Amino acid sequence: MDADVTPQSASTCLYLACLQNNVEHAEKLLKHGANINALDADKRTPLHFACDGRSIACLDFLLKMGADVHTPQSPLTPLHVACQEDNVECAEILLKYGANINAVNEHNQTPLHFACAKGNTASVIFLLKMGADVHTPQSPLKPLHTACMCENLECVRILLKYGSNINALNAYRRTPLHFTCYKGWAACTELLLQMGADIHAAQSPHTPLHEACFYDKKKCVEILIKHGANINALDEKNVTPLHFACFKGWTSCMELLLNMGADVNTPQSPRTPFHEACYYNNVECAKILIKYGSNINALDDMKRTPLHITCQEGNIACTKLLLELGADVNTPQNKMTPLHLACIKNKVECAEILLKYGANINALNEGNRTPLQYSCFNGSINCTKLLLNMGSDVHAPHGLTAPLHVAFQEDKVECAEILIKYGANINALNQNRRTPLHYSCFNGSVLCTVLLLKMGADINTPQSPRTPLHEPCLHDKIECAEMLIKYGANVNAVDYCGKIPLHYACEKGSIACVKFLLKMGADIETRVNTTTLQHGTALHIVAMQNHLEIAKLLIEYGANVYAKNAQNKLPVDLLPQKEGNLFELLVQSAAQPVMLKDLCR
Repeated sequence: MDADVTPQSASTCLYLACLQNNVEHAEKLLKHGANINALDADKRTPLHFACDGRSIACLDFLLKMGADVHTPQSPLTPLHVACQEDNVECAEILLKYGANINAVNEHNQTPLHFACAKGNTASVIFLLKMGADVHTPQSPLKPLHTACMCENLECVRILLKYGSNINALNAYRRTPLHFTCYKGWAACTELLLQMGADIHAAQSPHTPLHEACFYDKKKCVEILIKHGANINALDEKNVTPLHFACFKGWTSCMELLLNMGADVNTPQSPRTPFHEACYYNNVECAKILIKYGSNINALDDMKRTPLHITCQEGNIACTKLLLELGADVNTPQNKMTPLHLACIKNKVECAEILLKYGANINALNEGNRTPLQYSCFNGSINCTKLLLNMGSDVHAPHGLTAPLHVAFQEDKVECAEILIKYGANINALNQNRRTPLHYSCFNGSVLCTVLLLKMGADINTPQSPRTPLHEPCLHDKIECAEMLIKYGANVNAVDYCGKIPLHYACEKGSIACVKFLLKMGADIETRVNTTTLQHGTALHIVAMQNHLEIAKLLIEYGANVYAKNAQNKLPVDLLPQKEGNLFELLVQSAAQPVMLKDLCR
């Protein structure tokens, strides 16, 4: 041994000596300062290496020299390693020196879990004889779950012999039988059932049969049915094993279930297996279900037929199949037809097929919306073109909101252009007597506003409660306001409650909008007639809102600080507090020499 060896290098060499069961070298290294409990990069100690290398002599030597048998800083104890390697002799020595037989790793797994996972029957028997806890209450996954998941049949037998709970639940409330069905371990499934496993697993979210069907484990399905599994069992969401098979598209499992009498229409479920097959576009599954009597117009818990679902998802193959078989093309779901759903989701191919089979192109849902309105709502250019080419009504249904209103409301310029090309009325009034221009200004969409103005939209809309110019001022959309005035909007137009655009800009507190309107000649003294402010001016509004900068602008443009409203109140009287900068501004302005014209206002 080199006399210059450092304690750190000695510790590194100690790992190798333990792995190779070289007691002599291990002893010398300890004399040169090697740390008997040194951790490597993976937090393993020399004891771990001795167990890994089946180094019995070295293991015994290290423990006699005081090595820590528990290794609390390591992810696994040496006993975990010994059981993983099926080294009973090492395990025996470790227990002799006080190793905790039920020690857990970071995943709450004991040495027994490790032995079961590897199928190390000798270690399993030894641990159980030495008193290992077969139930491991601190572990969400029991040793029996582990043995079943890894198809270690002999370990399963041993665990059951030592009292393992055959129906134990893991953290997700699944039993060992669920695990064998999930993995498709037929022999293990048979063994558990013979040993009395609960085939129904009432405390679990779903039965083992659901599990087997979900993973297409046909052999396990056969075994479960042979042992009396309820073929129409409902899981916690009222879904049957047949739903699971349809969801995944497992035709062989489906046919097995149907041949054994599975209910094809499942009245207690939120939707039928046929809905499930259509949702996932599993055409072959759909054909099998129809063969066994599935109702193609069945309603789910949301009143949707399978055709609604295929159109919503854009499942072309299933849509064609349903229509070929005579599915009702106009069945309303809350008055929403399959065509509505195809247009909402922009499924053009499905919409085309539906129209070919006689779908009502102008059908109204309960909100009096047509498929065309939904295609405009989502900005579906192709759907919009298709519907218009096929004769969809471009105007408002029964005088309500027109598709063009919807397009501008949602800022869908391209759809709007198509609608106008097909004759949409750009000045149409909806039920609130608002035009498309109102909506484009409300949204602040400059592109939409310009499009309408270029097409000759009425800029002052005398039949509406307020003009389009009121909208951008109310919602602080100055670019639209600028565009409207450029095209001749009346800056002093009065709305239904006596307000001009300036009043709304003052209410909103939009300095830029107020400044622009004043430059454009807004009448600063126009009186408002609302319940909260009768016969008040813009300055009254600003005082109520406590907007200092806007008050400065109004006064700069000649606002009358002496103007009184219907209650004989000056703007200063309406301030929330009789102090602060705005209060001082109004008081100082009132102290200026009074013009006769101001007193007469």
